[in-house]
Amino acid sequence: MNAQDYLFCFDVDGTLRDTSTHLIPESTLYTLQQLACHNCKIVIATGRGYDSLLSTGIMDQAPWSGYICNNGQLILDEHQQILDEHHLSKEAIEQVLYIADQLGYPVTCKCKERFITKTPDENVLRAQRFFGNRIPPVGKYTGQVIDAMNVFGPLGCEYKEFLDIPGIHVMPGESSYSDFTIEGVTKASAIAFLQKYFHKSKSVCFGDSLNDVNMFHHCDISIAMGNGNAELKKMATYVTTATNEDGIYQACLHYGWINK
Repeated sequence: MNAQDYLFCFDVDGTLRDTSTHLIPESTLYTLQQLACHNCKIVIATGRGYDSLLSTGIMDQAPWSGYICNNGQLILDEHQQILDEHHLSKEAIEQVLYIADQLGYPVTCKCKERFITKTPDENVLRAQRFFGNRIPPVGKYTGQVIDAMNVFGPLGCEYKEFLDIPGIHVMPGESSYSDFTIEGVTKASAIAFLQKYFHKSKSVCFGDSLNDVNMFHHCDISIAMGNGNAELKKMATYVTTATNEDGIYQACLHYGWINK
């Protein structure tokens, strides 16, 4: 398979980065450099917002061709300039916040000045340890433009109370949180956008979490990390080793996209 035929899309946490060390393995950095040297287009496809992604330093660690943030709500080019963006509706935001308040769930609102609606509880702290993120200050919604939201419920929570909110897509994560984004705007729709932008008829994705499901359905080749969600692995074209066991490197060797 000719690597140049594909748009390569990589989730961040649990895929590019080990969730214990919050570092990218050297083998992964080598793989990304090799793909770029072969004139492949490599992009990040993450649930993180732009500010959160920027804080990881990952944008400077490889020659990225583009960035998908907030599970598709924001698409940036290689210079971090906006190609496409979407924001949650005021009505949807208010309904999410009302239900979350009734349940006692803190909510992080991803906006220009990110804030969390309640004092962080154990669910927030658990998710923070998973991502290695800074917890934003407590604040209040006063009509800000919000790109996406994180709602922090207990482990195993299905967030059923929110499922009937019009225009909202609920994606429980691998820790004690769920991504709340715009229905119909996903990693998959953003990858389709970038395929047209880069004139790529095919795509391959690497992921570990249930927020990667839609891009697994979309991409021609979907690669699940060995440390990934069991249900996601069932959907994958190929299951590689864990992130900290050279998973991305091993998968690209398997398909002949890079050399040792």
